[in-house]
Amino acid sequence: METLLFDSSALKKFVHPNELGEMQAMVTAADSELRNGQQAFKAFEPLVQR
Repeated sequence: METLLFDSSALKKFVHPNELGEMQAMVTAADSELRNGQQAFKAFEPLVQR
């Protein structure tokens, strides 16, 4: 598994630090769904030519 590091220091003018913490749960869930789930693929399945 790859690790992505995100430098949020440039966001300080736009995003409050607690908002980044709140977003982490959503990012983690999206990552899990994309890596392990099938729901993300099903949304695009009609566009995939086999």
